[in-house]
Amino acid sequence: MKYRSFLYFIAALVLGSHMLTSCNPKNEHNNQQVVIKGMVHNAKGLKLVLSELDVNKTLPIDSIELTSDGSFIFVRELNQAVYLQLSIANQNPLTLVTLPGEEISIEAVSDSLVYATITGSDDSKLLQDYFIETFKNRKKTEDLAEKLFQSRYKSGFIHIRDSLMRVYDRIVSRQKKYVEKFIRRHPGSLASLIVLNQRFGQSVILDENNDSIYFLMVDTALATRYPENKHTLKHHQRLAEKERKRAEYRLALAQLQPGKAAPDFSMNDNTNNTLSLSSFKGKKVVLVFWASWDNKCMSQLMDAKKSLGKLKNKDYEIVGISFDYKKEMWLNAITNVGMKWKHVCDFRYPDSPIKTVYCIGDKLPVYFFIDENGVIERQVTTTEGLLETYP
Repeated sequence: MKYRSFLYFIAALVLGSHMLTSCNPKNEHNNQQVVIKGMVHNAKGLKLVLSELDVNKTLPIDSIELTSDGSFIFVRELNQAVYLQLSIANQNPLTLVTLPGEEISIEAVSDSLVYATITGSDDSKLLQDYFIETFKNRKKTEDLAEKLFQSRYKSGFIHIRDSLMRVYDRIVSRQKKYVEKFIRRHPGSLASLIVLNQRFGQSVILDENNDSIYFLMVDTALATRYPENKHTLKHHQRLAEKERKRAEYRLALAQLQPGKAAPDFSMNDNTNNTLSLSSFKGKKVVLVFWASWDNKCMSQLMDAKKSLGKLKNKDYEIVGISFDYKKEMWLNAITNVGMKWKHVCDFRYPDSPIKTVYCIGDKLPVYFFIDENGVIERQVTTTEGLLETYP
């Protein structure tokens, strides 16, 4: 809590120099028209579609077939700021941040709407700047990928690959710095909410855990400028839910320390009988969390099988708890690997309650050692650690 309070304090300091210019929006919740008009060149016979980017989906709301002069006009009633998109066929759409009462003019070419000339919407121009910068950086990464492909059979390919990856890392770093600067400069713009959640290729540029200051910054500024806007409320709700889950994780983690009672569970085993942890009271137990679809996990279990067998011979009960979702795959893995111990699975991954209770992340397998009284002795997170501790 102290850490999050500190982050809020820093966010407030950073926001201070921006609030005077970002807390005077058009009045929301009074229905006003927004007018989007303009011209799209080289677009005769093409359909221009107007859509709204809602909280969870894109909703087409109007369209027009463009004539030879390419002119168009859309008029909508708005009671709050929304995201609207103009699109033609499979081209990249032009995303607009529209406020009630605005009159936005667009001049574009049909095959490059994103590069349109925009007047009448400062937030839309900000968002356009982001997309143009991002497209430039993305084009650079695509060129790198092509160079990598073309050099795949050349001598010294490893050196070429490593060199290209260093260039790629610099491009991603520049993209992140651009995004951070954008949000620091415009925390109260709805454009920042889109930028905050964009990916760069397959990469997340800002992570909610490692870069939480930026998520809090936008949350604070939007709550001031657009306190009742649906996008503001959704963003705040998502951050609150993340914090709730983090708090639950911290609480659960505190209950998994050595000396704490191991959380009980009751699940069906591979013989369709109910098995609970409490039924092993008076015996030492090793819980093995695993999944048959995880190749790395399966490889490590093959290495650990001998050590687990020795533990079994020393009167440890071995219980495999799988995060599988297909019964056939689960049973085949048990047989094929020769895991001759007890197994349970609820087939509810990734929403299995035991995953949350035992704070199991994405890296498997994980081992818990539990004594005769049902008390946690230790947790081992690597097969190498298991082999070293129990050779």
